[in-house]
Amino acid sequence: MPREQPLLDPAQREKISVPELARHILCHLKLFVEKARDHVSGYHFSGGVETFSLPSLQEQICPENKVGYEVKDSTFSQKFYEAIALLKQRGLLMDGVSTSLNDWPRVQLTSDGETANFDDEIPIQIDDAQEIVDKVKTEITNLDPIVERCYLESLQTCQHGFYISSVIVLGVASERAIKCLAEAAINHDDSLRENIEKQRNISALTRHLSKDVDAIFASIANSEFRRKLRDRLEGMAQIYRRNRNEAGHPDPESFPQDWQEDDEQESHLKAFRGYIRTVFKAIDILENGQQNEAEQS
Repeated sequence: MPREQPLLDPAQREKISVPELARHILCHLKLFVEKARDHVSGYHFSGGVETFSLPSLQEQICPENKVGYEVKDSTFSQKFYEAIALLKQRGLLMDGVSTSLNDWPRVQLTSDGETANFDDEIPIQIDDAQEIVDKVKTEITNLDPIVERCYLESLQTCQHGFYISSVIVLGVASERAIKCLAEAAINHDDSLRENIEKQRNISALTRHLSKDVDAIFASIANSEFRRKLRDRLEGMAQIYRRNRNEAGHPDPESFPQDWQEDDEQESHLKAFRGYIRTVFKAIDILENGQQNEAEQS
């Protein structure tokens, strides 16, 4: 169940962005629906139809923005309706069935909206793709520009429903990250060059780097970080490679019919942040000699 969302006060109302407001609205709707289905007192739908009147919803989100029938802050109202439009565009909301001929416009959650997962980060389908990448860049100061560009495009194509394209470009970003790691390993220790350069493809290179993590990083990274890097290379890197191959070289018998099923691609896009954070941390360690003392403890 999503966390309870606090009511927006005037200061929050002024500063909140449209994607942030969209997340806030979606959390509110999901929580309301779940409580109504659990018959929690005060949560119910007239006629049993799980739809929300837009004026009433805006008042629920920010009750201080309305006095009688007058809206105090028209700028916030515009953000609210833009957030509703964004949720509809992303397939998380749809127009709701009116309960009467004179009813206000209504919305309701789609099946994707009902199943959208919430964690400590904004859901991919609501957030602004460039903001996601900008946040990643603050965490990974040595992020390769090709990885950055491919991750951005994978996010954007997923948000617009082009899931196969998103899968392929995310695989390209992953392969570029692996090649950056291999280059950093060679620059750190040229004796590694021969074995790295003779790997015939990205899959073989990934397996080789994974197998040699302890040998490459033994004197410069602790065992916990080496384990995490090895797990990322053995697991996630291979998933991104496999998905890219299946999407880019389709087999009619095994080709996934719907990459959006179970929010698979959205989950992979979220996981990619932790994956490249580890890979580029490894590159940073190779370039600078060792983990800092705080990370070693």
